[in-house]
Amino acid sequence: PIQIIYQDGDTVTFSVSQVWKRCGDGKDTDHAAGIHWLAKGGELQCVVKSNIVGCGQLDMYTAQCENGYSVVDLYANDGGNIFQSPEEKVFVPVACGGTVSPESDPKKLCHFRYILKCMPGPCEDA
Repeated sequence: PIQIIYQDGDTVTFSVSQVWKRCGDGKDTDHAAGIHWLAKGGELQCVVKSNIVGCGQLDMYTAQCENGYSVVDLYANDGGNIFQSPEEKVFVPVACGGTVSPESDPKKLCHFRYILKCMPGPCEDA
């Protein structure tokens, strides 16, 4: 769901796409996502996208790099088929309001972490 668009060493621009839930089978349901990253200037940012129906790109963002990398956390609630055990708790950061959707069930929430390189590798320049 994360694609690097541009890297310059200080920042990395990336896009987020919804690909985790029933793409193209005609059974799309409303779901939500929270995208959490360190923005340019060092400020923690979170964007919550609600009522996502269907698949495809949600948006593009630019993250600040530290030591050559940037961390992007994606919190996804599909409203249906993800069931966390009571021992496995996913905590959404305060910058995201502590949830990706007020009506979301925490047992149906997944956390994905992406480590993005801030400089392209030798084969990525082509």
